[in-house]
Amino acid sequence: MKDGEVKTARIFKDSRRKWWAIFTVTLTIERIDSTGVFPAVLAIDLGINKAACSVLLTRKGYKQIRYWKQDDKLKRIKTLDERVTSLQREKEQLATNGENPDRVTAQLRDLSGKRERVSKEYDKKLVRDISDYIIEMTRQYDLYVSIGKLKGIRNTARKGNYRGREFRSMIHRWAFARIREMLGHKLASLGFDTKRYLAVPEQWTSIMCHKCGHKGIRPKQNLFICTTCGQKLNADLNGALNIGKRLIMLIPSLSDENGLGMWLTSKDRAILK
Repeated sequence: MKDGEVKTARIFKDSRRKWWAIFTVTLTIERIDSTGVFPAVLAIDLGINKAACSVLLTRKGYKQIRYWKQDDKLKRIKTLDERVTSLQREKEQLATNGENPDRVTAQLRDLSGKRERVSKEYDKKLVRDISDYIIEMTRQYDLYVSIGKLKGIRNTARKGNYRGREFRSMIHRWAFARIREMLGHKLASLGFDTKRYLAVPEQWTSIMCHKCGHKGIRPKQNLFICTTCGQKLNADLNGALNIGKRLIMLIPSLSDENGLGMWLTSKDRAILK
C-alpha cells in the first residue's frame, strides 16, 4: 500500500469469526520501453522436481538456460501429503468401525490449510525470483514471455504415464495455474506489457523435438532423444524451447524472418500458411 493510493477499505468477519480488512489501492506504473533492442522470447516450462526451466530464444540461438529449483518445497509438501494420506486411512478405518472421525477430520482440515500456506509461500518466492529475472532481461532484449499452460496434464498423468502413483498424486495437487497467474500480475505491477506475456498449450511439448518437430523418446525422465534428427538434450529444456516456439508462431512480427522465424520448422511454417 505504501507504493500506491488507497481508494476504498472494507472490513468483514469470515465464517471462522476472523476479521479481515480489504483495501483497494491505485498504483502508478511506468511501462518498460524496449525500443531499439533485438527481439527474444523467454520460455518457461513449469514442473515439480524442478520448479521451472527457462531459456531465452534469440536470433543467435538459445541461451540463458536456468533451472529454478525448490527442493525444500518438494520435501515439505511430500511430508504433508504423506501425513494427509495416513490420516485419510485412519478416518476410513474409524468409519468402518463405526467410530467418530471428527478428531481426524479436524486434523485433516488443519493439514490442508497448512499445505496451502506452504505451497503459496514457495510460489510467491518463485514468482518474485522469475519476475526480477524477466525485468533484468528487458534491459537487453525486446522481450516476450511464453509460459506453458498445463491444461490436460492431470489426464496425461493417469496410470501408465509418468512415474507412478506418487507423481500422479503430486501433479493433481500442484498449483501450476496459480503460479502462472501470479507471475502475470507481478509482471504487470512492474511495468511489463501483459500482451507480451502469453500462456501457450503445453500438449506434446515434452515429447516433440524442438529442432525437427518429430516425436522423440524419453529413456529417462530428464533426457529427451530425437530418433529422427539425433538431438539429445535435457527434457525440460526441450519442452521449454517448444513452448517458446509456440509463442513465436502466434506473433506475426516474431514469426517472420526479420524476427525469430529461424526457430520455426517447415512443419511450423506450413501451419502458419
